[in-house]
Amino acid sequence: MTLHVYRASDVHNAPGFVKAAGWIHPDVADQYCATSTRDMDAAATATSKSYSTPAHIGAFVEGRDGTCRWPGCSRQAHQCQKDHRIDFAAGGPTAASNLASLCQHHHNIKTDGRAFYIMDPFTGDIVWLFENGRWEYDEATGPLAPKAKNWVQSVGQAITRRRDNAHDDAKKD
Repeated sequence: MTLHVYRASDVHNAPGFVKAAGWIHPDVADQYCATSTRDMDAAATATSKSYSTPAHIGAFVEGRDGTCRWPGCSRQAHQCQKDHRIDFAAGGPTAASNLASLCQHHHNIKTDGRAFYIMDPFTGDIVWLFENGRWEYDEATGPLAPKAKNWVQSVGQAITRRRDNAHDDAKKD
């Protein structure tokens, strides 16, 4: 069984995030992360020659997206398909910068051509364009989304880190 626990590797005692369960205490994350890890920084920039999304790229996309990327849809990303924004057959890569989590219903709407999206390859933010000229904006909400990076530390940890950095800077002078 594979259980994806998203956790910062550069922050001591960081909490974890488990799909469909939410945030978990650092001690619990320690227990779950004991078997193997995947480098999500590498997965963020990886490309596959295959149409099928490899597990490490899929895990990153799910961690970035959080839910189906259709505006207002709350289906969890791990229950969604990985949609190639630019079709694979047209040369679109199987890479996080070209993939978005879409539930079956919304994937069908996109595939039918009733909606199209443009995705920022760095933030994962999406602008949906609809056939009637309307547009909507959607932000990635998963634990790996750039705007969600505050999750890696508590307020107490942030204060301690600032104090330690100030103390280290004072020693240098």
